[in-house]
Amino acid sequence: MVRKRINKVKKIFSNALLLPLVMTVGHKSAVASEVVGTLESKEMGERQQALPAEQAGLTVVSECLYEGKTCRLVTNINNSFIESHSSDLHLNPQVYLKLNNWAIAPFGVYGLEVDGLIVGLHRITPIYQNGYLLALVQTDIFGKYRASGYGTLLRKLTAIEVGKIVGKFVRIKSASGEGEELTKFPLSYLFSINEWDYGKNGASTNSSLKAGYGIACISEGGLVNMLFPKNESLWGEERTKNLMSASRILGGWAEHHREAIPFLFKILNDLDLTQKTEVETLNSLTSFMDNRFGSGPDYQRTFDEYINGMSKNNLELLSKMTKGITSAEVVQKIPPDLLRIRGTLSEAVKDRLSQRLDRFK
Repeated sequence: MVRKRINKVKKIFSNALLLPLVMTVGHKSAVASEVVGTLESKEMGERQQALPAEQAGLTVVSECLYEGKTCRLVTNINNSFIESHSSDLHLNPQVYLKLNNWAIAPFGVYGLEVDGLIVGLHRITPIYQNGYLLALVQTDIFGKYRASGYGTLLRKLTAIEVGKIVGKFVRIKSASGEGEELTKFPLSYLFSINEWDYGKNGASTNSSLKAGYGIACISEGGLVNMLFPKNESLWGEERTKNLMSASRILGGWAEHHREAIPFLFKILNDLDLTQKTEVETLNSLTSFMDNRFGSGPDYQRTFDEYINGMSKNNLELLSKMTKGITSAEVVQKIPPDLLRIRGTLSEAVKDRLSQRLDRFK
């Protein structure tokens, strides 16, 4: 069921393509800020490098040294190269080819070239979503190059590049294909729907965090909604550390999974239930923990302690939510429409929370 929900999300956003954009990226750029490991920034020159025929015509966006190797962020990737690596791609290669054929930088398909070889691709798709312009991102590192830090590096370099236009309107071709016009809205964020899968894929979430993304919420199926650039509306450092601590445990042996319970409850204790992104996280984590740990006395005891220690405001809000009562609207730090989330409790979670609250009356 979880995998079906994840695939449904992929399908929604794979079909949410915007119009071709008309911005261009030059050959000369500098990388600012450290990524991971040993990363040294340096200015690009108008140099040419001998590359395999399938990589001819690449545009070099930026260059850096990473772990002693020369790494380049490149665009204008040949379609035949994408097709030849279709088995390494997370999504159908046609999604990459479609984007590669019409998108103009800073959106489109980027590659990470390491010592002359492309080791992975990064898809950045502009989408209109409920009154917001977002840049949806997807990373694919080819098989033998995984777990080498290249995914983090590729995410970071593209975030630096595309992040330059956050808050700005972008010129695009008009709907008729004749002339140009500005986008309806300025670019709000780079947006990553990370398949955390309740710790099974914690390494990918950690990679995005290292690349500079922040967490907005956890939604159904263990999907972590992440945004770049980070700001005060996103998760703080302590809560993020608790999630990654839980991830390391949940990604390991099943007999140790209960050791993640204290870290997950630390996240619940930190939630502000006036915010729909926080309610989304409560719904997702509570549903997961009830299904995974619900029969254990240690879990039940910890949940009772959580309810008992709730602030008066959160307790009142939670009681209303379990009864389906809508509270007065509060300004949302991250609008739920931006992330396409419900920000409500499922019926199953309502029932379980209602039973727990009844014990404290």
